[in-house]
Amino acid sequence: MGFNGCRKHQKVEDPLFLYWADKLGFLVWGECAAAPSFSEDAVARLTNEWIEIINRDYNHPCIVTWVPLNESWGVPLICNNEQQKHHSAAMYHFIHSLDTTRLVISNDGWELTKTDICAIHNYNHGQKYEYEKYDEFRNALLNKENLLNSDQRVEESIQKDLTMVANPFY
Repeated sequence: MGFNGCRKHQKVEDPLFLYWADKLGFLVWGECAAAPSFSEDAVARLTNEWIEIINRDYNHPCIVTWVPLNESWGVPLICNNEQQKHHSAAMYHFIHSLDTTRLVISNDGWELTKTDICAIHNYNHGQKYEYEKYDEFRNALLNKENLLNSDQRVEESIQKDLTMVANPFY
């Protein structure tokens, strides 16, 4: 089919799936479902669930990455809320404390706090400025100076995306 791995959205994989992924050399990103909202109870549940996930699936070589949060689900105010930022960063460090062999993405696709992979989820495919936006991201990642000075360019690119979301073209 032309691919060698998957990130199945917001679910813990069945052990049989992981068994066959191991056998076939198919790469898997490990995830779990997000809480519907942020609370102390949600933090405790997510933390306990990750202990169970890693205890059960640690020995599957097919798993290459752990993804505790996705697109700010369960941390909807992460941009401006220090507690939610700390939670995201804490999950990154917590998972690394349980498994030092794999990459961890703190909040896949959106507001990253601490991460081993810079992943960007783009749902505005086919827009006229899309190539310009990716050129800006590539340029920002070329070296440390560009990265440190890229906030304004990236912010402008994000504003274009927000304008598109606010003004759908259908």
